[in-house]
Amino acid sequence: MPKVSIVIPTYKAEKYIERCVRSLFEQTLDSIEYIFIDDCSPDNSIAVMQKVLEEYPQRKDQVKVIRHEVNQGVGAARNHGVAACTGDYIIHCDPDDWVDINMYEAMYNKAIETNADMVYCDFYIAKDFQNYYPQKQSACVQGTDMIRGILLGSCHGGLGNKLYKKVIATKKIYAPEDIIMCEDVLRNVQMLAQKISIVHLPQSFYYYFVNSFSITQVRDIKCFKSEKKVVDFIEKNIIPVYNCQASLNTYKRRILRDAIIFNHIAKKEFKTLWQDAQKELFTHIKLADPLSTKIILIIGCCSIRTASAFYHTLYKLKILAKSFFLCLRKKQI
Repeated sequence: MPKVSIVIPTYKAEKYIERCVRSLFEQTLDSIEYIFIDDCSPDNSIAVMQKVLEEYPQRKDQVKVIRHEVNQGVGAARNHGVAACTGDYIIHCDPDDWVDINMYEAMYNKAIETNADMVYCDFYIAKDFQNYYPQKQSACVQGTDMIRGILLGSCHGGLGNKLYKKVIATKKIYAPEDIIMCEDVLRNVQMLAQKISIVHLPQSFYYYFVNSFSITQVRDIKCFKSEKKVVDFIEKNIIPVYNCQASLNTYKRRILRDAIIFNHIAKKEFKTLWQDAQKELFTHIKLADPLSTKIILIIGCCSIRTASAFYHTLYKLKILAKSFFLCLRKKQI
């Protein structure tokens, strides 16, 4: 049995997957199982992976490829990948991200040393392949702490920086195949709600690539419907047990703000979808929220179109201000 199984759902990743798989195949931990799920990708993602694999013959027997006949979405891909895992611990990696070559050895050793149910590390936000921005997270010791951290934004909601014991990761998870946004948050919250012990490894090992064409950056109404499902699930199943309504309200505000920003594609359906949330959010705007966020949310409760216009005007003014000060600085030099 391998020590660690890595699940890599693969779809339209041809441009990025080589960097990802090289970082996976070069891991200092030898006992690894790689589960690639080809979610009926229309490009050559898997072919690129297999070409790179030829350079790492010691990894060939560790690679499994699960092929979907039709595209089923990331939720189904993760479900099928996890079901095929045989490792003691399970972690996920997205094919446009990459990892430090010491990541899985360091996380596995920490898990064995502490007997933790889950170990999580810090990460980088990567705008491109040269510019990385380290992101620190809150130190949590219980699953309930991290649930609040994810909802508040002090902990990342992704799966790539979290190593779970197999017994935790393979329990039945509610992950509808039509959820295309925040699926990782939904999966994490359910695993964390098992009252597990967790350990923070305060080193940045995982590189989250900000892909301009990914679903997190280009959102349509299906994305917001998915987020609404995630919020509804948490409100119905997690809040009654763990009493973290205030944290969920903060999470709702972030989603509503994003929805306002992307209103040019959400339109009328957005108003219907978030009508109840808007009323609730209006009463939960915190003093700690940035002034621009408060104004956007207050306007959004009355007029989504106006709130969106206000946001984009602020954004353009911010860009113009930056350009102006850069010009001044150049003149002074």
